[in-house]
Amino acid sequence: MFLERSSYISENQINKVVKIHNGKEFVEVLVIKSIVGIKAGCFAPTRKPRKNKKLDPKCILLLNFQILYSQNSRIVFGLVKVCWYQKLLILLYFLWVICL
Repeated sequence: MFLERSSYISENQINKVVKIHNGKEFVEVLVIKSIVGIKAGCFAPTRKPRKNKKLDPKCILLLNFQILYSQNSRIVFGLVKVCWYQKLLILLYFLWVICL
């Protein structure tokens, strides 16, 4: 099943693999219940991530909270390169959002 980047993921697509075009190729995405209602373009990035030639020694690649808000304010978790103070700010913000 093919989707446009501007279309929303619906409930009848749960547990199916959809293909989303990013401008160069089709990206396959397995639809799960937690991503229903989000635009399909969020899961097919159109640009390559910037690669640093030399990483800052204070920054490390860890599994941390990455707070991405879509149109319906869902929280997505992922891999993020962050410094210790950024991790602290993200954790405090995440706890603040949960307490609301």
